[in-house]
Amino acid sequence: MDIKEYISSGIIERYALGSVSPQEKQEVECMSHIYPEVKAELVKQQDVIERMAMEMAVDPPKELKGKVMEAISLEKQIIPDSDKPNESKVVAMKPRKPQQPKQQFNWAVAASILLLLGLGVYYVVSTSRVDRLQTELAETRNVLKEVESQKELLNTNLSETDSAYQRATYANAVLARKSTRAIDMPGTPNQPDALVRVFWDNESSEVLMKVESLAEVPPGRQYQLWAIVDGQPTDMGVFDLTADLDDILIVPHQVADAQAFAITLEEEGGSPTPNLDALVAIGNV
Repeated sequence: MDIKEYISSGIIERYALGSVSPQEKQEVECMSHIYPEVKAELVKQQDVIERMAMEMAVDPPKELKGKVMEAISLEKQIIPDSDKPNESKVVAMKPRKPQQPKQQFNWAVAASILLLLGLGVYYVVSTSRVDRLQTELAETRNVLKEVESQKELLNTNLSETDSAYQRATYANAVLARKSTRAIDMPGTPNQPDALVRVFWDNESSEVLMKVESLAEVPPGRQYQLWAIVDGQPTDMGVFDLTADLDDILIVPHQVADAQAFAITLEEEGGSPTPNLDALVAIGNV
């Protein structure tokens, strides 16, 4: 969508004037959350309308002062004098000319009332604007929270991607060495179809492993890799089957001068010594 064309279409001005349909109103509010340019134009138009309303405020007519004073003068004449409580009320047919000090006082009262009315209107307008700004601030904070959440998720994905790249780079480096040997471990009668391949660099003692075929692990059990050194089994760590059989596993332990590699099915967490009755694959170097 062309944001400049959308702004110049006039829909934001109509929204500020309150002359849009409910669908258009929802559209403008949605667009203002997505595009900062639309938000800025909407705030600008609302400020313009508010300023125009203040500038177009109509002052009270000049003749209002005379009418107010005339009404006050008539009221004075029909109220009895407090010093003569026994006299009858007299209604004057012709209003007296009010004294100057009282006229100034009454006009000051009228002006004060108009001032209070003006302050009331200003307060209502200001309160409405403050409420609108607070609503927009709350919406902005929600958007920022969502952005922060997406940022954390992105950082996590980037970290996992970077870690996977580092593992792949390391494995490729080991596989590319001339000193690295590939050792097949075919299955035993416990798992005739099993096949696991070990990549061992005898010079650096680093070991990689790729599972070609192994049976699913029963609950509470785990596969364990062993290296046979001088006729004794050496623990090389436990592992689980990965979803992708193309994955090359990095063995956490190193070994030198191994004569064979083997895999047994042990209790979860591994065993200090191999259970030969659960031997599933073995291969000589």
